[in-house]
Amino acid sequence: MLKTKYDSFALFLTMWLLMVSLSSFLGGLACYGKIVFHSDRDGNLEIYVIDVDGSNQVNLTKNPADDWNPAWSPDGEKIAFTSYRDRNNEIYIMDADGSNLQKITNNPASDGHPAWSPDGEKIAFVSTRDGNTDIYIMDVDGSNVQRLTCNPALDMEPAWSPDGEKIAFVRRLDDNEDIFVMNADGSSQVNLTNNPALDSRPVWSPNGEKIAFHTLRDGNYEIYVMNADGSNVMNLTNNSASDLFPTWSPGGERIAFVSNRDKYSFYFLIYIMDTDGSNQVSICDDPVPGARPEWCCFSHQRGFIPQKAEKIFIFTTIILISIFLISIFLMLIFLRRRNPHRRPEP
Repeated sequence: MLKTKYDSFALFLTMWLLMVSLSSFLGGLACYGKIVFHSDRDGNLEIYVIDVDGSNQVNLTKNPADDWNPAWSPDGEKIAFTSYRDRNNEIYIMDADGSNLQKITNNPASDGHPAWSPDGEKIAFVSTRDGNTDIYIMDVDGSNVQRLTCNPALDMEPAWSPDGEKIAFVRRLDDNEDIFVMNADGSSQVNLTNNPALDSRPVWSPNGEKIAFHTLRDGNYEIYVMNADGSNVMNLTNNSASDLFPTWSPGGERIAFVSNRDKYSFYFLIYIMDTDGSNQVSICDDPVPGARPEWCCFSHQRGFIPQKAEKIFIFTTIILISIFLISIFLMLIFLRRRNPHRRPEP
């Protein structure tokens, strides 16, 4: 039994610290099982999140204007997206639960398709503010805007490499789309696909070695993957339906995408597959009009461990070791009080 109120308090404190540390760890990892997407299932384009098992679908924006192209921040705490709520395409940021909405662009031109840098300090985006569709970067508060591309073609869909050194993007010229890559300052623009078919929606694997994309080169949209230098191109989906918008899981083991292969010809379901194209399964039975998924923090990793998860793991490990040492110390005090040393009677 606990002999004093101090012993009871010590045990309570130890258990409380253990519960807090475990709650922090599990709560910090929560977003890594979620996918964000846009859909017009409620009559206009809205931003939704869903668990990877298809449960807990939540509308985050709930606005009569169209909201689309969501992008997770590297730490999983915020989502950037494009919105027409001011009668013009602008970029907004909100917390991952839909709160704390902030407008970060304010330009009469069209701004959209935000993409976070891996360190979370900058956002690449597409804008027509200089008379052509080009790629820009800005700080996360909307300041320090810099133009990266200046080409008579249309440059779209920027995607940062996991190390932050390069940006993949789509260039549309003469009714064709190819995937290019450039340095993060806009220099050294290289065509990776160079194919007469449409190649679009590039997304880097978490380790930076591969780029997934969708393409029309087989007569219908399929999900392909290639090495980061454009070599070793491979069809992953091999299906007669339309398969679009790939996104990597945080660990790089799976790819989510949308397809209209089952039940619906005009609506899409979200699917998940292994990175070799095997085990293609739908995560929900509800059609998702206009879906464009993005797995939480899919492109911002070191190795195969999400940055936030890695920091939380280190922090939690330190806390647990500290709790263990404190527990030993408190237990020694408790045992000493229960069995005090006594001098033998003469």
